[in-house]
Amino acid sequence: MFRRLSAAASVDALLDAVLHLAREHGGAGHACVLLADEQGHRLAALDLPGAAGPARRLAPFGDGALAALPAAVRALLDGRAVAPGDGTLCLPLDGGAGYLCCWNGAGRAIAQGGENTLALVAACCSVQLAGMGTGAIDAWVKLGSHLAGDQNLLRAIIDNMPDHIYIKDTAGRFVIGNKAAALGIGVAAPEDLVGKSDLDFYPNACGEGFFKDEQAIIRSGVPLVDQLEENINMAGIRRWFSTTKMPFRNVHGSVIGIVGMSRDVTLRMQADEAIRLRNRAIEASNDAIVITSSAGPAYPIVYVNPAFERITGFSPREAERRNIADMLGARDGKQDGELGEALAEQREGHAVLQSMRKDGVAFWNDVRLAPVRDKAGQTTHFVYTMTDITKARAAEEQLERLASYDNLTGLPNRRLLMDRLSQAIAMGERGKFVIAVAFIDLDRLKHVNDTMGHDAGDLLLKTVAKRMAACVRKSDTVGRLGGDEFVLLSLHKLGATNAPGDRPAIALADDDYGYVAQMLAKIQRKLAQPIQLGGQAFSVTCSVGVSVYPRDGADAETLLKHADSAMYQAKKNGRNMVAFYASLPADVLNS
Repeated sequence: MFRRLSAAASVDALLDAVLHLAREHGGAGHACVLLADEQGHRLAALDLPGAAGPARRLAPFGDGALAALPAAVRALLDGRAVAPGDGTLCLPLDGGAGYLCCWNGAGRAIAQGGENTLALVAACCSVQLAGMGTGAIDAWVKLGSHLAGDQNLLRAIIDNMPDHIYIKDTAGRFVIGNKAAALGIGVAAPEDLVGKSDLDFYPNACGEGFFKDEQAIIRSGVPLVDQLEENINMAGIRRWFSTTKMPFRNVHGSVIGIVGMSRDVTLRMQADEAIRLRNRAIEASNDAIVITSSAGPAYPIVYVNPAFERITGFSPREAERRNIADMLGARDGKQDGELGEALAEQREGHAVLQSMRKDGVAFWNDVRLAPVRDKAGQTTHFVYTMTDITKARAAEEQLERLASYDNLTGLPNRRLLMDRLSQAIAMGERGKFVIAVAFIDLDRLKHVNDTMGHDAGDLLLKTVAKRMAACVRKSDTVGRLGGDEFVLLSLHKLGATNAPGDRPAIALADDDYGYVAQMLAKIQRKLAQPIQLGGQAFSVTCSVGVSVYPRDGADAETLLKHADSAMYQAKKNGRNMVAFYASLPADVLNS
């Protein structure tokens, strides 16, 4: 049992043998040897629990592992008296050279048989130390002092590093940790880590995961490099670390623990997650998103999302490095207008364009443009957001048509007629124009509805509408008020020569109004042509009343009212007639 001790040729070998004998044959779970230097400072050789290999040196200053020693041992290190009853056995070495200290966990005392063995080990250690002479002991102590200084330097270095740096034994207990590790885990100082495991600081699942990884390193000797670890500290804060753990070996090459370094990458992970979410939103967007370089005048495309291909037909490969305006070719020239100015001025822009798909089909394109600037404020890219509003535009146009046009005939309804009449009056106020408002009422439409049915009456109205529209100029408007009532609006410049044609049914006092009578006569002749309804031929006549701006009224409502009055006079005169408001009898005008 003592052969290894007696064969020790150096202080290191002797202390290593003493500590192993104390554990293997003395019943001590933990042991250390304290030796005093010339100034009375005590240096320690400590046998780590479960360590396979030589003891390591400990200095009383600067090594956090000393905090894990029992109170009795710390008292000896500080030169204080040992308080009895804490379960620690402190055996003095001869000549005041130091102590052999042994203890078990949880304050359990060393068994009596073990105490006898340990006393014998201490005695043999004293003999061997005496045989080596004070020179050897002093050299060991001085080396320990140098190592203590090195440890203090190492501590200063690692405590000023932002990464978590730590050493654990084979049981997963912290032996050393720097300040960053302590603060990150949630304790006040590195000494608060020593002797404890991850299970003392983290939820079970987290701590057990760390322990499992570290045991695999200890068994295999293979390091774990840049592993992403998620943990929740004592304050409940979730953080992410990039961790490297390597086997910690003694001088004989045996693994006696692990060395770890963990870098907090939480901010990077959060930034990566934010980028991932943004990218997912861009990829999933129904709007086309295009990123171009800021290098004009081409502004080449550097990215398009999937919606771009869905909307335009151009794949990302086809779009890359091309100019967006050349690809989509705005049909109305706005691409080089509003958006071109925004590009040149490096500002936000917006335009609604008619663009072209790859297959040549036009679509309405709502385009928004925004510059992307770097930290120095320089524009590096432009982002386009494009929305295909073709269906929305068609729906708007349909709603506008429903609101402004007669459903049966497709002619402008009362709303649109009055709007156009108001616009014509505004033009008349600025120049030498006259505006004729002709109120046209079909004669005896009720007879058709009663004898042929309303479907036949509707067909008659649609035919009449087409024939009226074919008789007027593009600048004129034929509209339907409802039922059998139609209105013709016509703008005419004073002094213009009338187009050749039949003379009207009535004479006008002013030749400038003759064009109106000519147009109405043409309409009457066109409507008189037979219309086939249910196998029968019908001829349509109409009674027409005309008012003229500015002679017969200065606003739309008045002109329409006076034209209506003239139409009733035409019916009274026998139907199929044209009556001008200005020519009505005085009693009618007065009424």
